[in-house]
Amino acid sequence: MAAGRLSEMRDPGTLFEAHSAEEIRALEKKVRAEIEQKKEELRQMVGERYRDLIEAADTIGEMRRSAEQVLGAVRGLETYCGGLRAKPGPLQRDRRGAQVRRAVCREERRAVCREERRAVCSSIKSQVCSLVELLANTLYQAHALFYTAPDDVPPNPSLNCGLLFSMLETVTAQQGGGALLYRRTLMKEGLESISNDSIQLLQSSLQELEVNTESMKHVQCEGNICSFLWSENQNDLPPDAAWVNVGSRSAHCRSGLSLKAQAVTPCILTFCQALDSKLKVKLEDLFSYLPQEASEQQSKPAIAGLKLSAFDRYGDANTVQEMLSQLCLTCMQHIQDSIKAQLQVAAEAGPTDQSHGLSSSKLSTVLFLARLCQSLGELCPHLKQCILGKSGSLDISIREPRSAKKMSKGKVADKPHILCKWQELKDKLIRQSLEAYSIWRSAVVQHVIRSFSQTLLLNAAGSALVTATHWDEIEIQEETEAGSSVTSKIFLPGQCSWYVQSLLFSLCQAVNRVGGHTIPKVTLQELLRTCLEEVISTYEKLCQESTGKQKHGSALTQARALQLLFDLRYICLILGSRSEDGLTSKNKPDPRVQKVADQLESCIDPFDLDVFTPHLNTNLNRLAQRTSVG
Repeated sequence: MAAGRLSEMRDPGTLFEAHSAEEIRALEKKVRAEIEQKKEELRQMVGERYRDLIEAADTIGEMRRSAEQVLGAVRGLETYCGGLRAKPGPLQRDRRGAQVRRAVCREERRAVCREERRAVCSSIKSQVCSLVELLANTLYQAHALFYTAPDDVPPNPSLNCGLLFSMLETVTAQQGGGALLYRRTLMKEGLESISNDSIQLLQSSLQELEVNTESMKHVQCEGNICSFLWSENQNDLPPDAAWVNVGSRSAHCRSGLSLKAQAVTPCILTFCQALDSKLKVKLEDLFSYLPQEASEQQSKPAIAGLKLSAFDRYGDANTVQEMLSQLCLTCMQHIQDSIKAQLQVAAEAGPTDQSHGLSSSKLSTVLFLARLCQSLGELCPHLKQCILGKSGSLDISIREPRSAKKMSKGKVADKPHILCKWQELKDKLIRQSLEAYSIWRSAVVQHVIRSFSQTLLLNAAGSALVTATHWDEIEIQEETEAGSSVTSKIFLPGQCSWYVQSLLFSLCQAVNRVGGHTIPKVTLQELLRTCLEEVISTYEKLCQESTGKQKHGSALTQARALQLLFDLRYICLILGSRSEDGLTSKNKPDPRVQKVADQLESCIDPFDLDVFTPHLNTNLNRLAQRTSVG
């Protein structure tokens, strides 16, 4: 209503008289809002009208185009109908046109055939000329190469002759032999360089072992491999160990854990990898002339075709393989000679330094050489491939199962000669490894026996009490002369002396220090046998000294003799039961041991010995079962 009244007002002054300033402002806002609303409605209305006009214009344009198209179609129809009515109908004119066209095409074809005949004749002429020229050149060349003029005919200076024979005389006499010998020596020089590099690497490794610094951990593990075996490394397991089965893995893909189980130290692995990589390069150079097993089997039907070829690729394969095998064996012989020289130096060096004991650099060198000889055949697969050649049937025969080996006993003569070479090389390496282990064995026995002998032969007051152990108290029933039984107590040794325990512990520690699970069984048996012989010799020396003292009235006491007898039988039971039959110490007692035992028993009262013997044997068996490791 206010807006309506506002539109009716003609005088603005009336507005100011009837309303306040705020009402006037509110009225102004309403008026402006209505104005804007009207403008918007006007815009919408104009836009709708303009849109309708545009649609109408488009519709009119489409209608105009449709009408023009209809008119054009009608005019075209009228024109076509008129043309049909005005066209003449005789067929002779069409026939004349077709004949004219045929005549023109026939002339064009004749012209094309004439051009083709001229081109063929010219090409035949050029071919005949080139053939005649080739025949003439061939005759001239044959005359120059093969024809030799008779002695009575003077040579024609314009025609050459006898070139083939003069060339053969020059090339064959001056260059042929030297070139062939040079090619044969290439392989020999390559393998000699491999041998020299391997010997230099071996000498540098031995020099590092002689330094024996604490900062070089890979050198320390040669003498004490325990820290290396029990240390964790990121290369212990292969990257695909989670999803690749061990059976499907290649034999040459060895993980760090399997190498540790074989006591392969970093120095040995470095040497074997260096040698194997060089042999691999040399073998790849010769693969072009050495057929593989599979390809050879497939190419058997084509042997006749190969013989007709100008160059037989595998014609000298046997010669190349034989030379490669022989040169590889020579290379390995040089390396073995170097190892043998180092072992001779170590053997002639004599006793080890007592200040270092089993940690000396000499023993580390000996152990390194022993493990190296053990690992060369396994960690150098290309060495076996160089000697055996084709890695098919021979490799399978080497890895034959145990059942097949049992069936093939007595058929050694049927094995290939090349396989015998590889087996001889492995046997030589094993013998050198055993020789190195024998040096280590002598040092270990000398080290553990030294303190044992000093303690056992020590003739000082209270020495027996220092090494004595606790004796077991045993109750026995004795019958008196009146027929009644009397209970009495006796004391017998229940465990060996401290120096015997120290001997066995030092022996176990020395074996575990170098990885006892990888030491050959022959070496371990020889170690136990040698140690037992040294112990018996020490006891014999003790008995000789006690016999001399007995003449002067200072023999062994009965208690000391009982303990010594118990220690001797215990050591023989532990060390002597390691033979192959397992019962050698019981079925075939050593006469030396029996002699020492008789001398010790002579220091014991015979009546007491009869009473003590059953209980002493019981304690001995109990202790042996408690401490034996099988």
